[in-house]
Amino acid sequence: MMAEAGRHHAQAARWAKEDRFSMRYGATALLTGWFVTFLVFCLGLTAAHVVAEGGTGFGWNFLTLALIFGFPVAVVVGLPLAILIAWPLRRVDNQWLHVAGFALGVGAAMALATALISGFDKGAGWWVLLLALWTAVSAAMGRASVMGMVARRNLPVAGALPPAQI
Repeated sequence: MMAEAGRHHAQAARWAKEDRFSMRYGATALLTGWFVTFLVFCLGLTAAHVVAEGGTGFGWNFLTLALIFGFPVAVVVGLPLAILIAWPLRRVDNQWLHVAGFALGVGAAMALATALISGFDKGAGWWVLLLALWTAVSAAMGRASVMGMVARRNLPVAGALPPAQI
């Protein structure tokens, strides 16, 4: 029992000496990722509309409608959702896990919102799924587009000596 407690104490001491890190997004990375996500989503939605209508509807003019009416929703819902997803991922070093987290989080939010709006209609199931999947792909592309902008920042550990004094 004592040996096990000592082993855990030694491991905790080793972890305390290691530098912690945090991903620093910054406003530029956050807004760029959000904007890429928004544009990719609107372009995909417009392309799906053009294919579904067979050229008889609004055509590519639907993109203007998607951008105008989607912008307030993207600002009010998408931007806070991106911040909420990014916050717990600050300590995750692998940025591909961030991409997967954004895809899962945003896709699940869209699936839930679309299902609620459709009243959980069974006939809308495939459309809900396709819209949620496209939203997840858009969010993944948006997060992946800012990988070079996100900085890894080492944080000092409380009570640790600076590197020059070790």
